[in-house]
Amino acid sequence: MDIIKFEWDENKHQINKKKHKISLEEAKTVFYDEKALIISDKDYICQKSNQVRNKTIL
Repeated sequence: MDIIKFEWDENKHQINKKKHKISLEEAKTVFYDEKALIISDKDYICQKSNQVRNKTIL
């Protein structure tokens, strides 16, 4: 598997951690799950960075 680089805003990380009860450190592990299917969501493109969002199905 290719190396995946993760970056996030620490303030947003803390907000999401409280809201979803999971850290981004733990959440990123799904990208290394051998059974996961990762597909690009071409309907969503981040306006700031022009990056396509991915959807992961376990």
